[in-house]
Amino acid sequence: MKDSPSAAAKYDFFMRALDFLIAKKWRRELWNGVEGPLVLEVGVGTGLNIPCYRPHLHVTALDSSKSFLELARLRAQAEQVQVNFVLGDVENLPFEENSYDSAVTTFLFCQLADPIQGLKELHRILKPGGQLLLLEHVRSHGIIGRLLASLSEPLYRLTGDHIARNTEASAASAGFAGVTSKPLFTNAVRIIKAQKLPPTSSTPIS
Repeated sequence: MKDSPSAAAKYDFFMRALDFLIAKKWRRELWNGVEGPLVLEVGVGTGLNIPCYRPHLHVTALDSSKSFLELARLRAQAEQVQVNFVLGDVENLPFEENSYDSAVTTFLFCQLADPIQGLKELHRILKPGGQLLLLEHVRSHGIIGRLLASLSEPLYRLTGDHIARNTEASAASAGFAGVTSKPLFTNAVRIIKAQKLPPTSSTPIS
């Protein structure tokens, strides 16, 4: 996606319209499950998740676009929320391993060229026992799922979004355990949860 103030404004307008119709409640449900205190939101975009940040969370918000981050900073100021903003790339995160209790993304892994590399990076920076929470477009089954799969590549060329990826399988391939998902919309939008296991543990922490 082009990094410019106009592109950020257009994206923000479109996503706020989507939030008004349906997505705001998905964001709230996702963030209600976030454990802290140290949280990394990757792909913060224009900051539409910021109103969902709870007071006890210390959130670092990363995005690869300076223009998007500027709108996110303005949103954080308007919401009177303290956020540490960082310019960076999920496929090469500028953080030490075992740094965060939770990593959160919304509609990010449908856009990445190498989603497994991004998930490996999130696995690296999470503390042992840390949680991964994703709100994503994913591959689904049935008539709607087949239709979305058939549209996936044309839509990717148009918008940059892969809407039929198997993100749960990618999370497992990246080293996460206990991968679960909750369908939100025709099974094609889901909240996905997973954990980074402690080195000596063979079962997820409850």
